[in-house]
Amino acid sequence: TERRISGIVDTWSYVTCITKKAQKDISLDEAVNKFLAEEGIEVIIANGKRNDILIQLIKNPAQTVHTTFVASQGKVSSVKKWIAHSSSFSKGVVVVNKDAAKALTGKVPASVLLVGVVSLQGDFEKGDLVTIADESGRKIAIGRSDYSSKEALPLLGEHNVKPLVHYNYLSLEN
Repeated sequence: TERRISGIVDTWSYVTCITKKAQKDISLDEAVNKFLAEEGIEVIIANGKRNDILIQLIKNPAQTVHTTFVASQGKVSSVKKWIAHSSSFSKGVVVVNKDAAKALTGKVPASVLLVGVVSLQGDFEKGDLVTIADESGRKIAIGRSDYSSKEALPLLGEHNVKPLVHYNYLSLEN
């Protein structure tokens, strides 16, 4: 029997899986393999103690017990991959209102506009990574800020200014 798992996880989810294994009910190996699958590497796990397991997998995969982590087929820019795997470097938190959170998690790519930002936490510079969260504290995304926190603070709620985080530099949580 084959179990196929197609998953995109970012570093934050990867670390969460490792550190909160019991909550996620996922093993370290599974977290690593999902991480590899996201990078476009298909991973097959089978019992290496069985004789001729590789031959069985090649000749008769449907009858051979194994797990396949399917490589991601989607094209993700290297910048977005870098951002997704760099959440531990976040210098601050941008809290957005419910309308901004809805727009960010919708089907159409959206930037973080200052009109939808309700508060900033931390001291960050232009070009730093920031975590985007909703008002309940749920992490929505991570992205590269186009403002420092000092520059952005007086512009909160303003219309017709450049985005705080452009969608090209934004990686959504799963």
